[in-house]
Amino acid sequence: ITTDGGTLVARTPLDREALPNPAQPFIVLRVEAYDLGSPEMVSPPVTVTVTVLDENDNAPVFAPATYTASLPENYVLPRVLTPVVASDRDAGQNAEISFSLLQDFGGTFVVNASTGVVQAVLPLDREEQALYTLTVIATDHGAVPLNGSAVLTVAVTDLNDNFPEFVDLPYTSTLSESSGLTTLVTRVSATDLDAGNNGVVRFFIAAGNTSLFDVNAVSGDVTLVGELDYELAHSHTIIIQAQDQGTPSLSTNATVTVTVTDANDNAPVFNQTGYTATVFENTAIGTPVTQVRATDADSGVFGQVRYFKVGTSPLNVDSVSGVVTVGQLLNYETDAHLLILTVEARDGGQPPQVAAVQVEVSLLDRNDETPVFQGLPYTASVPKRTTAGLPVVTAQAIDDDQPNTPQSTVRYNISSGNAAGWFTIDAQT
Repeated sequence: ITTDGGTLVARTPLDREALPNPAQPFIVLRVEAYDLGSPEMVSPPVTVTVTVLDENDNAPVFAPATYTASLPENYVLPRVLTPVVASDRDAGQNAEISFSLLQDFGGTFVVNASTGVVQAVLPLDREEQALYTLTVIATDHGAVPLNGSAVLTVAVTDLNDNFPEFVDLPYTSTLSESSGLTTLVTRVSATDLDAGNNGVVRFFIAAGNTSLFDVNAVSGDVTLVGELDYELAHSHTIIIQAQDQGTPSLSTNATVTVTVTDANDNAPVFNQTGYTATVFENTAIGTPVTQVRATDADSGVFGQVRYFKVGTSPLNVDSVSGVVTVGQLLNYETDAHLLILTVEARDGGQPPQVAAVQVEVSLLDRNDETPVFQGLPYTASVPKRTTAGLPVVTAQAIDDDQPNTPQSTVRYNISSGNAAGWFTIDAQT
């Protein structure tokens, strides 16, 4: 206060909010007037009340400055996340606050301008976005508004709403039937967009030959646990199920197709355990006698059969048809009467599978030998007046054709010199 004019002035800037009771922004002063006489005379004191008017010099402040909230994806909406709280130390409309969001993510979130309650109003999908960071703005109503901000972090928790999905489809594999146990057939893989156990995938065989195939529940490795047989099945189909560990679980199926290729694991098999036939002596070389036949259950070159003669024999075999033919001139009188041919059937494998069979051909006689008289010449003397029926001489002839057959049976007759009929000959002896 000035001493000469009594003018009351502020020595320092006034701060309404720094007063002991900002709600009653008054400063009460006692003012006295005194003269300069001697003695000094002082007037009775008077009271001066100074009212400190508000200026919008304080921005809204959040308490706390950070917030967190969570909600499950696909929750029933709208869903209250949290209320935010802000205050302004100013008074009147300078202290009145309105709330807003700096970013609402396409209208997904709203805040009540008066209460500060933040809500989710559109569906949330954790697989699209699992975490949202919202900036909440508090703005006062001063002539020149001031604002403050707080951060609200919203975590979207998972629901098991995604099925496992197989990747790298389709699954195919080609295995030889000779493949050993534990051979890797293929590896299946699946992903699940969910989190935690909801996104953990395990594999199972839902359909297919479990005596031949197995799948590792964790790695998805499909392995061979049995022996393949191309002759029984050229292919196999396995249905693999990918199942997540959510409650309840969700699952998806995929097909694994396994093509089995042939291995040379079958030997040729003749259609008979042995073959028998007959052939006449003097039959022309190359004449068919019989035919052997063998089949091989394998495919391709492994199933192609060729025939081969084993050892020596007067018989031959055609390598393709299996026809057995006469290989040399046959003579019943000098050759063995039972002709043996060993035939080997070989497939086209390297090395080949082999089977053998025996062909027995009986050699038959033809009447190709002339009777031959023994002990020639024959001479005899007959007394004069010999009685009829008296033996004169015995002729003997031998035929080398097959014994005890008509062609080796000899009969006798007088062909000349008996015009008078003096002699007879027994046809058999």
